[in-house]
Amino acid sequence: PAMQAHNGEELPDSVRNGQRLTGMTSGQDSFPMAQSIFKFQQHGECGHWFSELIPHIASNADDMCVIKSVNTEAINHDPAITYICTGHQLPGRASLGSWLNYGLGSLNENLPSFVVMTPSWTGRPDAQALYNR
Repeated sequence: PAMQAHNGEELPDSVRNGQRLTGMTSGQDSFPMAQSIFKFQQHGECGHWFSELIPHIASNADDMCVIKSVNTEAINHDPAITYICTGHQLPGRASLGSWLNYGLGSLNENLPSFVVMTPSWTGRPDAQALYNR
């Protein structure tokens, strides 16, 4: 929601913090910030912000734990997604969900509460390893 106030403004250097640019953006002279095209509202007594895209999840805001502190310095999607999900850039490690289950337990008695799936690379140049698990 705060992005509405900064829509169209140039991305401050402090955000990129000297990080290299990707091949997709290396030719850009300008890096304008863009607000979401979707609306956000606060929900529940907790006041968590949710997008209009997930109204049912938003209706359960007070029953959820929202983690806002997960970040990574990886700029390419594949290692960044892996890092955010597992805490490590190489795939095959236990996920955040598995650690939460380890700490909090599970209500499920018939199925495993988590599964670690290692990547299988197809060899196709257009395939991404994490999408082919």
